[in-house]
Amino acid sequence: MIRAIEARAARLAKAHACEPGRPTSIGSLDALVEIRRFLQRAHNQLTAKGLPDLDAEKAAEWFLDNYHVVQRAIGQIERDMPSGFYRRLPRLSGRGGLPRVFVVAQEFVAATDYRFDLVELDGFVAAYQSETALNTAELWALPTMLRLVQLEALTLSLSRITDLALPGSLIAATEPQLRPVDVTARCLRDLMSLATIKWSDFFERHSRIDSVLRKDPAGAYGSMDFETRDRYRRATIQCNAEMTHR
Repeated sequence: MIRAIEARAARLAKAHACEPGRPTSIGSLDALVEIRRFLQRAHNQLTAKGLPDLDAEKAAEWFLDNYHVVQRAIGQIERDMPSGFYRRLPRLSGRGGLPRVFVVAQEFVAATDYRFDLVELDGFVAAYQSETALNTAELWALPTMLRLVQLEALTLSLSRITDLALPGSLIAATEPQLRPVDVTARCLRDLMSLATIKWSDFFERHSRIDSVLRKDPAGAYGSMDFETRDRYRRATIQCNAEMTHR
């Protein structure tokens, strides 16, 4: 029996179509410096003064105790999404030209109510790819996009418990339909979980190219280390691209 989250992923894939061209910018990705400053101001404010209710105090405590987790996540996003790599991501039709993988990340986070679980992500991606495959760049970009979605939600939550104005890039963002204390706690837990996963294993579980190469009758590919397999995958992608453009 297909679970609800997997059915949702399959429906999403059927509804998605990509179009030529580079993806448009994600506001929060372009505004990471602004978001970092907002979070620093929120940290300073919450350290300096009390809050009017218990839920706000709990959210503040979660944020202050795990501020290093947020800083680490921002650094990972900056390192893992250089502009050249971003431009390679497929552009989704009908969503303002956003990268398809960013919308996939948004939908997964919404489907799980900001409770990250690797088994759920595996099922979601497998169900999505039962209808249409994500490419190599998208699979590598997914962890970064998940961090970005969580960071957006955390920033929106903190704006509700402080008197600080949102960064301009997030003014029109959709707020989670949860209490700020719940959003804050779940986003921070999720950012911590995302940092513990060996994403190379996730990539190989879901890479269509990897699954084809593992059918090598001699078993040579499967016996290689990750770096060597990665070189083979890159060479295969390059070869396919050259043949396509002949």
